Amino acid sequence: MTGASLRNARLGNTELKGVDFRGADLSGANLDNLQNIAGADFSFVKGLNEQARSAILAFPAPDLTTWNSYTRCNTKDSLAKQA
Repeated sequence: MTGASLRNARLGNTELKGVDFRGADLSGANLDNLQNIAGADFSFVKGLNEQARSAILAFPAPDLTTWNSYTRCNTKDSLAKQA
């Protein structure tokens, strides 16, 4: 998903474990009720609104601190790297 255009995509109720979203455009994407975000990398994503960001940060600490084995970044740290 690196650099993907996911504008208005319906990603609600999905498993995003280990997904590499670096540089993706998530403008208007539905991220409601995500099932798993452990190791997902959101570095430099575009269009991630504050509501979605807050929902991701509400996951338990073990999910937020899981490393993405490819990008070598955890989910929480990746959210600090915004475009």
